[in-house]
Amino acid sequence: MDNTSDFLIRGVINELNVRFTFVETTATVTEAIMVHSADPLCALTFGKAITVGALIAPLLNGDEKYSIKWEYEGLLGSILVDVNSKCDVRGIPKETMLMDRVGTNEELYGDNGQISLIKADNGRILNSGTSAAGLLDISDDISFYMATSDQLETEFLTAAGFNPDPEHPVKMFAGFMIQAMPDCDLEQFDEFRTNMQLGSAVTILAAKDMPVEKKLWKLLETVIGNNMSYPEIDQNFGVSYEFSSSPSYSCPCNRDKMKAAVLLLGKPELKEIFEANGETKITCQFCNTKYVFGADEFDLS
Repeated sequence: MDNTSDFLIRGVINELNVRFTFVETTATVTEAIMVHSADPLCALTFGKAITVGALIAPLLNGDEKYSIKWEYEGLLGSILVDVNSKCDVRGIPKETMLMDRVGTNEELYGDNGQISLIKADNGRILNSGTSAAGLLDISDDISFYMATSDQLETEFLTAAGFNPDPEHPVKMFAGFMIQAMPDCDLEQFDEFRTNMQLGSAVTILAAKDMPVEKKLWKLLETVIGNNMSYPEIDQNFGVSYEFSSSPSYSCPCNRDKMKAAVLLLGKPELKEIFEANGETKITCQFCNTKYVFGADEFDLS
């Protein structure tokens, strides 16, 4: 596999009842921050949120979709991310220019936050929840949400690198997630969670020249510990995995959907707009695509 391509690997450590996801989102995050003209600080936080979205895509089936919203009292404000089972991900950062305004983590996140998640299928809400986002970190707060609201012990790890080139700003972006399945030993899972936060795990995740599957095994070795390496881990714990739908920054907006949104203004207001301007414009907040409509496209009688 080409190491420059985004990918998603999903798998299970069968004997430990732990599932995992491993993604590279370099191209996806690049597209996200270019669409929104995000500065480096926004790119880091928004990139984390986009990568978290990609990591949880394998938890979805069919036409299901997650909408995750992080809201903080600090200058970061909010970030919204949508993802479907095909790992098509999109998002909206409230604030895209943060570098010249933020000097500390406290200024970025503030003192408190909230995270909400909605799982839907073709517009029908399957479940939703809200929890505090008091850890003041994109990855840590979604881990806390899943443990408290979804009762799924989960840990996320992300790694990022940037280039001093506005045309190619992202050097690399990657993420790794583990999640406890039924019958998982939760005390042991806490050890895995601690191992994931070791500097060695971040170093492996950030490595650019390591082949993908070798990197996966190195991550598993670090998380499981016990001084085991491949193939011992596979022999003792039964690891199975597969490459799944690759992440991509993708927005399903189209002219018909945006026309329906314009119609929500109502005929009287639309008539006034067309009389004053001859046309009406609407921009998708997720992808910044602009749509222009003329009066002849609507029945305003």
